[in-house]
Amino acid sequence: MLARVLARPLLLWCRRRHIGVTNYRGAWVPWGLGLAWILAAGGGVAAGAALAAAAARAARGVGEAGLGEPGRLAVLAAWLFWAGLVGWVDDLLGDGSRRGLRGHGGALLQGELTTGALKLLLLGSGALLVGLAAPPKGLPQGWGWLAGATLVALTVNTVNLLDLRPGRAFKGSLVLLGVAFLADGGASLPALPGLAAALALMGWDLREEGVLGDAGANALGALAGWSLVAALPPAGILGALVGLAWLHLEAEHRSLSRRIAGSSFLNWLDHLGRLEPEPRGEGGSTAN
Repeated sequence: MLARVLARPLLLWCRRRHIGVTNYRGAWVPWGLGLAWILAAGGGVAAGAALAAAAARAARGVGEAGLGEPGRLAVLAAWLFWAGLVGWVDDLLGDGSRRGLRGHGGALLQGELTTGALKLLLLGSGALLVGLAAPPKGLPQGWGWLAGATLVALTVNTVNLLDLRPGRAFKGSLVLLGVAFLADGGASLPALPGLAAALALMGWDLREEGVLGDAGANALGALAGWSLVAALPPAGILGALVGLAWLHLEAEHRSLSRRIAGSSFLNWLDHLGRLEPEPRGEGGSTAN
């Protein structure tokens, strides 16, 4: 409910200030959905942290080892807001002249700090802290921290890579969250506010009335990554790392949109709920 209430004024605010992007069909679309999702999902997790802290004080019990559940939820809320803030800076200041890990990494090696490279550095640092605060279960401490941080970072960038067509980032993040819930429903409960907010906002994205932008895509990926790390067993963590690393390598050499179009099932899922079929060609957009 909060996501839907926030979406309309935020989209109107972005439209009035011409804060948006030209999408793959050449239509201008305002940002704003990402901000609505971050405020609703992050606010829901923060409220959960406050309630968990109050319940722990009332019970006067001994919390679990480490941060305890209130502390973990507080870290998750901070992680969502941080990922969204870094993405919003890239939305506003990025020029799209460099693309992909190769483009931004190459610019960095040449002494040029692009907003994309800055985003990778800031989100990578945040992922390291998140991996330290909430390492995966069943792995040695050092390796667990590294594996968790890497999986979180890869998931953030994966959802960002998917945000090239209407609804694609939402659908991809819902699949990842679904995997987490199937693996361990209890550990995935903190993702419920974000899951509900995504379902509430996806229609606007599919109708091309607004876009997530890097702010929303990064934050959605941040939640999905956290959930996978919390829910998956060690073998699942390894499988997710291999799968997402392969996806990134593929994206550096071949268009994900073309690969999706080449699969009948993925193409059907990609177009599900859209206004009209995707035109031939890739277009030149970097968002939806």
